[in-house]
Amino acid sequence: MRKSNTTIILEGMHLVGDVKGTHDFYLAGSLKGKVDVVELVEVGKSGRFEGELKAKNIIIAGEVDGTIIAKELVEIHASGHLKGDIISPSIQLSRQAFFEGTITMVREDKKLPEKRSTPIWAKEFLKPTQRRRRTDSAVSSGKNLAAAVDGKNIDSSKSKVSNKTQGKSSNFKPSVK
Repeated sequence: MRKSNTTIILEGMHLVGDVKGTHDFYLAGSLKGKVDVVELVEVGKSGRFEGELKAKNIIIAGEVDGTIIAKELVEIHASGHLKGDIISPSIQLSRQAFFEGTITMVREDKKLPEKRSTPIWAKEFLKPTQRRRRTDSAVSSGKNLAAAVDGKNIDSSKSKVSNKTQGKSSNFKPSVK
């Protein structure tokens, strides 16, 4: 049940602009802009939002494209669809919810991180083509390759198998099937 001091944007209403206040905010229509309220922001099933949401608690049952910053909790319900970043100490995702973006979990006593275009850890992760090229070139150049098979190292350049555990070696020619 919504409190009497809740601002409601009804289904069929389309707004562009910013909302700031100490009251709760419920969106059933569409809004493009910024919302910064003290307690609760709720995007209903028919709600569509694009921009930045800031509140103590944020509930998403509709569609959101943007940044979500909550001081306590972000909930994404089964009908919820979020493309963007979440910054919150606690996050609850329904099994059927859609989420595409990043999550930064922060404690209330910590300062919110500055927004980055790409997380630091993802910079190398997002360059799989470079890693793939290095691996492919090593294979195609016929360099000395080793593979671990049942505790044994196969060295294709010497055609020998050495058993590390027993210290024995024998002639072995790997076959390709």
